[in-house]
Amino acid sequence: MQGFDLDNVGFIIVGLFVVVWAAALAYRRPAKVEERWAPRPAEGS
Repeated sequence: MQGFDLDNVGFIIVGLFVVVWAAALAYRRPAKVEERWAPRPAEGS
């Protein structure tokens, strides 16, 4: 554990967060996530 630097671990965690966040934003619009998960109007109204 001598070469284990917590500064590098912090950078890796932040980097992974940014990558996952960017991927989610890029996926959101083409997949029309809002339309898929929006509540549908009740039938017969």
